[in-house]
Amino acid sequence: MQVARISAWRRLRDKALFVSTVHDDLELDVNLTGNEETCYNICIELEDVFTDVSKNVSKLYGYDLPVPLAGEVAFGNNLKDMIEFDRSKGVEQFNLEGLL
Repeated sequence: MQVARISAWRRLRDKALFVSTVHDDLELDVNLTGNEETCYNICIELEDVFTDVSKNVSKLYGYDLPVPLAGEVAFGNNLKDMIEFDRSKGVEQFNLEGLL
């Protein structure tokens, strides 16, 4: 998880505020107002972070992870009302009117 967090922070530090890491969860704050495309791109970057964990562990530590890792990305106003991100739905899934 620490490798994923560092990778995410390096990629997104100028676009999102890193709030917390709890066990296997990264929490970020993003200004949603008028930023549907930015939110979509951040979600894609987060998916890529988890896809790259195995490669990064191998590069950093010379160790090949024996199992593949995957991560889920969700967005919303609060942790209770999260919506699972679906790359195939595009920017339209960020109907910010309903989220704000």
